[in-house]
Amino acid sequence: MKKRFAVFAAGILLSAALAVPAYANAPFESPTLQIVRDDEYTNFKEMYSFISDRTAKNSYGGLVFETNGGSGPLWEAEVLHPRSIIITEENAGALKEGKKLYFKVENLRFDKFLAVDLLEGDAVFDYEVNDDGWLELTILKASTTPTKLKIRQMAVVMGEHRKEATFETTKYAYSYPLVLVTDPAAPDNMFSAEENVLLAPHFAVQQEPWAEIDYIPFAYNRMTAGDMGFSFNGKKYPLSHPCFSRDGVLMVPLKECWEAVCAHNGMSLRVGWDAQEKTAFSVIEGGKMLFSISVERNTRTEWERETLPLQYPAELKDGTLYISFRDFIDIAVGENPFGKFYWNAKLKTASYQNRQFDDTAENL
Repeated sequence: MKKRFAVFAAGILLSAALAVPAYANAPFESPTLQIVRDDEYTNFKEMYSFISDRTAKNSYGGLVFETNGGSGPLWEAEVLHPRSIIITEENAGALKEGKKLYFKVENLRFDKFLAVDLLEGDAVFDYEVNDDGWLELTILKASTTPTKLKIRQMAVVMGEHRKEATFETTKYAYSYPLVLVTDPAAPDNMFSAEENVLLAPHFAVQQEPWAEIDYIPFAYNRMTAGDMGFSFNGKKYPLSHPCFSRDGVLMVPLKECWEAVCAHNGMSLRVGWDAQEKTAFSVIEGGKMLFSISVERNTRTEWERETLPLQYPAELKDGTLYISFRDFIDIAVGENPFGKFYWNAKLKTASYQNRQFDDTAENL
């Protein structure tokens, strides 16, 4: 599930490393980063970089490790969901027959549910999660050509390290790195070294302590748009460019609604317009693109990475860009399995929230 709501909810975070032993290949000396919120809300870029930059690429022992981590979890969830670990041989035979690779996430445990795919080469392998919560990858037969493996569908169990959402913990988030275990005492270990090798500093990010508390008004109240204008958690924002209905779809002015949501959460993010490309966009501090919407292609691009089609075509009307209310929620909130849309025929308003608030509302 996307976590853009955390951007609105979290406030701004500053990092402070804890003093712990170093790792080989480590750019810092911390297997667990403690992130402290800056109540002045002045360093959005640093917070965004920590929470969203979960990819890493490292080489060791003739292998290239590309990782894509994950953040979360949601409310009562007990696990984090990193996306993938891709292992590529620089030359065939780097993955030695009869040997094992051991992966662990500092302080946490891999769940036994995961999958490993052979993307290239003809190596034969097996895998399991041992009693220590480490992932063991066993090479049963070496490949004749360079091998590429992808570990996916991972779940990382937090156990006793799961932070409860209390007001005492709202100032902290935690990051747990992925390391390659090089302990020679591990049976058939492919590598033997004094220090484990850091593969990904932000492989599993536990951000729920502040998300669960600060996000509650955003998650459980509502955004509403229609003839009455736009409201966020009950606060009304007048619109100089009114909403309108097109073929039964409520269209909202992107710039005014987006800036209202940002202002409500203490941020001053704006919407810009590229007339030549007919593209609207919003950037954060440092020029990083938060999202862009192409009118001609009817697409939205998030964080300069993922491009998706709009559910309904955008429209330029009287010099103002309109998008559907559903597409606006996709941009502002992201995918939320608990979220629901409602239509109030009497008031001619569409609303989005987690729980039905009006017995007369019709679930869209």
